[in-house]
Amino acid sequence: MEDWENLPEHILVNILQMLTLHERYNASRVCKSWNETFQIPSLWQTFGFDFNIVEDGRRMKCLTRYGCHIKNLTILLNQGEEFNRANACRVLTSFARTTPRRLRSLKIEFTGENPLFYAGKEFTEALRMLFASGNVSDVAKLVTINLSNLPVSFEQPLIDTLSSNNHSLQYLNILNKNLICKVPPTSILQLVKHCRQLQELHLYSRSMSDEVLLAFTEEDRKPLRKLSMICRREEKYLKNLSSEAWKSFSDHLPNMRVTLGFDHTCPLFKIKEVMKPEILVSELRLETFSLIVEEINIASQSYSKTLQKVVIQTRPSAELNKALIDLALSCPALESLYVFCLLKKETIDAVLEIRPKIKQSDKYILKHVAEPWMDSWIAGLESAP
Repeated sequence: MEDWENLPEHILVNILQMLTLHERYNASRVCKSWNETFQIPSLWQTFGFDFNIVEDGRRMKCLTRYGCHIKNLTILLNQGEEFNRANACRVLTSFARTTPRRLRSLKIEFTGENPLFYAGKEFTEALRMLFASGNVSDVAKLVTINLSNLPVSFEQPLIDTLSSNNHSLQYLNILNKNLICKVPPTSILQLVKHCRQLQELHLYSRSMSDEVLLAFTEEDRKPLRKLSMICRREEKYLKNLSSEAWKSFSDHLPNMRVTLGFDHTCPLFKIKEVMKPEILVSELRLETFSLIVEEINIASQSYSKTLQKVVIQTRPSAELNKALIDLALSCPALESLYVFCLLKKETIDAVLEIRPKIKQSDKYILKHVAEPWMDSWIAGLESAP
């Protein structure tokens, strides 16, 4: 026991970080040195809340003493229960009031079924309070914010509050699960203007404009490294981003890569209009469930130098098999290929022979025989059982 008691502090910290809060607390009662390690700030820099049952709310007690040390926060909750949603909001508002505060990274993830007609207004209000507190002295500015897949409506006041008070922002993902995007391009333009350190942005095309693209080309800012833009049903009513704006964007940021995605609600005729050759597309997601051979051929021609990953949700056809072989031949950087429909075995063999790196990295789904689990086979998971 003496040897365990004298473990080096950095090793003990690494051990305790792997434990749940309850397990960590029990470990702190083993001996004096372990209890002292339990108190040190570095142990609390990365922390996560997991709200599933009523009793999980007890974990919030640690915020009073240790919340000021937390830099990286993850909140995971079963959204189907009101008490879980309330607990998650209390965590956010607690951090909004914490001083001094070192919080720099925030990720929220929902699990379970979304309540009927739930819009998540209490979440947006709690987030707004947290974002607004960024202008308080002795409070660290948020650098990373991941709100992807939340069934919560993001609107202009929330994004404007974020951009006005957190100028150090480097990463933002607002690809939520709401059917309609309510973040206008003017909000994103303000965000880009204020947050000059921003290097990675994930959003819906509804929030983009030529002005946003050109704002990224301004000299006195860090270069953008990644842009993800997903197109949905709203694309039918939107003006296409111009080739001129994309060219200026790509010329100024030659090392930047774009993820371009289309879901099943995006009008098919708009896909070809959006897929402009001036875009430096590294990842293309054609999750349309419709025949998209022409779009795959456009990718082979326009993105041959930059394309690294392709995800396709479509229907089988002879033309599709040929298009995939042409894609492999045309794109030497291609290293990931996920096709969510059955192909000919000859096509799969040809693709893997042309691009052996795909097989070596095991980053592909290419099937020629139906299996029972394929009944729930959808893009997004990108892994087979």
